[in-house]
Amino acid sequence: MIQRSNRNKISIPTIRFLIVIGILTWAYLLPVYLKELGASDLFIGISYSAYAIGFCLFQLIGGHLADKFRKKKLIIIIQGIYPFLFLLMSITRSYYLLSFIYFIYALLTSLQFPILTGLLANSVPKNDFGNTFARYQANLIIGFSLGPLLGYFLLKKGLTIQNLFTITAFFASIAFLISLFGVLDENYLSVKKNISDKKRFKMPKKLFPLLIAGIFFYVLLQFTFFGPFPTMFMNEIENLTPIKINLLFAIGGGFGGLFLLLIGNKITPKRGLLQFFFSQTFHFIFIFLWVIFKIDIFFIIGWMAIQPSMVAINVLLAAESHEKNRGKVFGYFGTLTGIIPAIAPPLLIYLKNSFGYPFIFLLPFPIIIIQILLFKKSKVKASE
Repeated sequence: MIQRSNRNKISIPTIRFLIVIGILTWAYLLPVYLKELGASDLFIGISYSAYAIGFCLFQLIGGHLADKFRKKKLIIIIQGIYPFLFLLMSITRSYYLLSFIYFIYALLTSLQFPILTGLLANSVPKNDFGNTFARYQANLIIGFSLGPLLGYFLLKKGLTIQNLFTITAFFASIAFLISLFGVLDENYLSVKKNISDKKRFKMPKKLFPLLIAGIFFYVLLQFTFFGPFPTMFMNEIENLTPIKINLLFAIGGGFGGLFLLLIGNKITPKRGLLQFFFSQTFHFIFIFLWVIFKIDIFFIIGWMAIQPSMVAINVLLAAESHEKNRGKVFGYFGTLTGIIPAIAPPLLIYLKNSFGYPFIFLLPFPIIIIQILLFKKSKVKASE
């Protein structure tokens, strides 16, 4: 019987919340800042591919580490490196070095992702997965709001992006202290031993349809959520200043977080797949309307619409995996669904320069059609 811990439910989201707030004061402005330092559009696209490739590849390693070693110890080590990375970013004026440091951050974050999500899933019963991961994602998305909002006010006060890097190092230091004293070790969990540590890990067969759908899903997000295109569109087409770009992302993040807090307990293993597909479909529709009509309310609604799909993925993965191999499941899934999307930004930058933004944001349409076809054939229907 697992001894459930409320401290993990609180401290793990808080760690991610603090890091996200710090990073999001400047992350949406990074493409613009790299341009100011002399980077070309092609270099920016290649950089984003490098971040994405690093993030997905190291999840595989992180998944194995999560199931082999103490999760708390791994979390502390990674959190302890973050402040130094952000301080280095604050003093460099080379876009090559800045991109490399941010790449290292992406690697460490990818290592940590399956560790955090695995420990969080092991801290709650299955019937609480939806509510727990919704609150976790809500913390992230509210950080997506408060981070740009904080950046908005700090930039208006005359601070520079270099100053924002330093502030991020401060938030990362607080997160390190929380990981040191606020996260429970797995000694507090009586994890079942009926799965041998020496047994070769295999991805559960029920998750293969979701795995294929996940690849297409993260390709979609390279257009509309993770990639540089929303920021570049706001800057190049809507002529928004960095301050206004941060404010728009802040509004979208705030409403997205509140939306998740309202619907979190509705996301369950039984209905998760349906919610996953509907969420991204509505997301694509509103993002495309935003690009065509340049009405920012559509961007905000699209930002809200994508959030349930992020929660539903975690709920389905946690429900179909065992406590002893959840780190590997999250790690394998993150790697396999990230490889193909990671190579997309340079190609999309080329297509953007050749055909323009409406064409770029129309490309996800066939992805949605493929998702619907996969949904009809999927057998991922975990019990409550």
